[in-house]
Amino acid sequence: MGSFAFQLLLLVCVMGISATKSNHTMSRLLSYVGGSLKNKVNRKEFDAMTKKINRIENVVSNMLEQTKNESDTANTNSKLLLEAIKVEKNVSDEFRKEMIKQIKNINATLQDIALKQRQHKQNVCLGSCLDLYKYGFQTNGVFEIKQHQQNNNKTVISVYCDMTTDSGGWTVFQRRQNGSVDFNRDWNDYKFGFGELDGEFWLGNEYVNILTDDGETHELRIDLEDHDGNRAYAKYSKFKVGPESTNYTLEVSGYNGNAGDSLEKHSHRYWIHNGMPFSTKDRDNDNYDDGNCAIIDGGWWYNHCYASKLNAVYHANRTCESLRNCIVWSAWKGHHHNMKFTEMKLR
Repeated sequence: MGSFAFQLLLLVCVMGISATKSNHTMSRLLSYVGGSLKNKVNRKEFDAMTKKINRIENVVSNMLEQTKNESDTANTNSKLLLEAIKVEKNVSDEFRKEMIKQIKNINATLQDIALKQRQHKQNVCLGSCLDLYKYGFQTNGVFEIKQHQQNNNKTVISVYCDMTTDSGGWTVFQRRQNGSVDFNRDWNDYKFGFGELDGEFWLGNEYVNILTDDGETHELRIDLEDHDGNRAYAKYSKFKVGPESTNYTLEVSGYNGNAGDSLEKHSHRYWIHNGMPFSTKDRDNDNYDDGNCAIIDGGWWYNHCYASKLNAVYHANRTCESLRNCIVWSAWKGHHHNMKFTEMKLR
């Protein structure tokens, strides 16, 4: 089969899988492809390709049916599909590799769907993103996890899990990326969280406390990107946020990474955040005698005032307009270099 015909065949394959909500998708695509190819390929090639498309239609239908039935063997038919790609002789290696990559990604998504359906059916609700990762979930997304403390009214919360960074299993509790969400919030907002899990958000101090104050040792990872496209990270081997009775005091230690330490240690003792309670614009818990560090810069574990502040006002500028108006991780870029992207996660 010629390269043109094969590309259309793969187009039908990919479109057919992604448009699973329609029962008539494949038949419409068959009609479309048939009309498009009549004047481009000979009858013999057209008939052979039609049979191939019908085979793929059956494969896709079986894959979807297996997913609905929560089968663990959804990848079997994907392997058949991969074999169908590999036998084509007139397709470039580069094109074949790209299509195989796409089909493998589709298969991974189908496997995650099957896992989620099995999780729901078996009433499986694990306690962290790391538990979910070990259970078999391998792609990023929003999941439900159980809380460790039973005295909280809400026993299950939705979280965003990073399953691909640094061996996966990270529970993301903060993200800044475009300034779409206002982080200059009051105590109650920071307590229970705000924003959207697939966009900018703060998970909530109450939930971060519950997830870290459970007798286990947790890690903290902070991923950063500046407006020049440079990326760095800071990782701490021990991380805990205390309960509200301590004003959600930060406990962090064991730094490593390439962004520098802007939480645990600093040459200026007034800029150490470790051991500090959380402050917001309506709850001043910092050590700054002349005011509240959080009035403009958003909630954070301020001292007098900061070596870092990742919840400050978002700006698209590379450099800060002022020290009180910038997202900063000073150990990496200093106090005048603005961050474009930040993500805080625990494991």
